Amino acid sequence: MALGSTEDRVVVATQAALLTKDRISFDPSSGKEDSVMEHIRTYLLRAFLSAGVVAIGPATAAQQQRPSASSVTRTDLLKRVLPAGNFRNVQASVIELGPGAAAPRHRHDVAVLAYVVEGTVENQFGGGATQIHKAGDSWWEEPGTVHDVARNASKTARARLLVVYIGEEGKAATVPIR
Repeated sequence: MALGSTEDRVVVATQAALLTKDRISFDPSSGKEDSVMEHIRTYLLRAFLSAGVVAIGPATAAQQQRPSASSVTRTDLLKRVLPAGNFRNVQASVIELGPGAAAPRHRHDVAVLAYVVEGTVENQFGGGATQIHKAGDSWWEEPGTVHDVARNASKTARARLLVVYIGEEGKAATVPIR
């Protein structure tokens, strides 16, 4: 017999306890009615506790399988203080670089936060060393940073970036350099 709900379990436990009463020999002339009633109460208490434990058991297992609020995590990627100025404009863009694709040399007149969503990107800033950024990596560019190299490092797979431009009103996010 499958017992679905807690109520089903309680009904079955109560019936079992009542059947037990029928099996207890009781002689009304003995004056031991109280002990029989105590015996029935004990059986009922055990039955209810048993039903309660059975009802709680599956819920606990289900809760363990379900993601809990504590499974939410936060990974800080980058923290910077904005440069002096009126940085009130924010623009988020997804940049996709096909296999082997490269952006022309440029600068950003706004602050840039970039995050590699997919693939691998090669960057060179202001004549410095080439940097490799893989999926999950991020970087920051101060306003006015020259981007000498920005290319997909792979010849076979695309690269995707989430780029957030943070700037002042009227400043260009990207300015080509010839």
